[in-house]
Formats: sequence, structure tokens, C-alpha cells
Amino acid sequence: MVWAAISYNGIKKVRRSNGKYSCLTESTFNEYANGRLPCDTMRIGDNLNRKSYGTATALGSNLCADNMI
Repeated sequence: MVWAAISYNGIKKVRRSNGKYSCLTESTFNEYANGRLPCDTMRIGDNLNRKSYGTATALGSNLCADNMI
């Protein structure tokens, strides 16, 4: 197993390996990388788990009230 410092380095290694290397990465980055030229990578299998994202705003910011999902 080889650890890449950042996901982008893992994708570069996949592209240079002629099919001898795979990269385990976060699903959003995986989708992004797969859609970038030269479009020579693909996702295999399902997500291992499901995580949510959160953001922080200043106390009293109108961003919270205006953008609630």
C-alpha cells in the first residue's frame, strides 16, 4: 500500500501506472477527477460509507437563514 500526500497525487499515479495501481479517495473528488481530461479513470464499486458536510458562518450571519436546506 502506498499513501499519496493528496488525492491529486493518487490520481496522477493511477494515470501513469498502466492499470497496475488504484486509488482510494473521497467520492466527490473521485467524481471530479473522473470527469477531467483526459477522462481515463473510473470509479469501481460503491461508496464505503456516507458522510455529511458542514460549514461555519459568523454568529448572526444571514447566510444561515437564506440558504437552509
